[in-house]
Amino acid sequence: MKKSDSNRIDYSKNEKQMKDAFIELLDKIPIEKISIQQLANKANVSRGTFYLHFDNIYQLLEKIEDDLINELRIINKDFHLFSLPNHDLTKMSTVPYFYETYEWIRKNKLYIKVLFGINGSPSFKNKWRSCIYEIFSKKIKHDNIRVIDEDMFCTAVSSSWLGVIESWINLRDDMNSESLSKIIGIMTKNILVGFDNR
Repeated sequence: MKKSDSNRIDYSKNEKQMKDAFIELLDKIPIEKISIQQLANKANVSRGTFYLHFDNIYQLLEKIEDDLINELRIINKDFHLFSLPNHDLTKMSTVPYFYETYEWIRKNKLYIKVLFGINGSPSFKNKWRSCIYEIFSKKIKHDNIRVIDEDMFCTAVSSSWLGVIESWINLRDDMNSESLSKIIGIMTKNILVGFDNR
């Protein structure tokens, strides 16, 4: 293995250790009470290593949020191509295209649950809500779906989806992705009924 490859692996490993340690701390204490030394000790890295990656704790939080949201964007980049019956959103009873998102949520459940929690980050919710808004806005334009107010419709969908996902993460871990998909599909269909402009 080349030295540069080894350095990249060490860099990624250290970053992952710091992210995991940060989430573990944030689950118990507010971010303003997390010190660099405390984080470094839990992550088993030096303070110097922390500063090679981040300027401060808040930059680490932002990195975690942005990495998660970027993964979501990649997973859902082709959502606008997902086929609806006759391009009719009212006929959608499930959202099978989002199964991959649900599995991604399960994989990252600890991070997401903490970021949604009492010491979590409101900005993470806002970023996720914006992500859902953007993919639905793109879908509406792609399929020429006519709604009374596109902004209000996408806001209603993104807020309701995120609310259901948050409830699923915190309260209904026993529910599988297919059941959740059906709930979200029916909910989205009902929201569209109120905005239908055909």
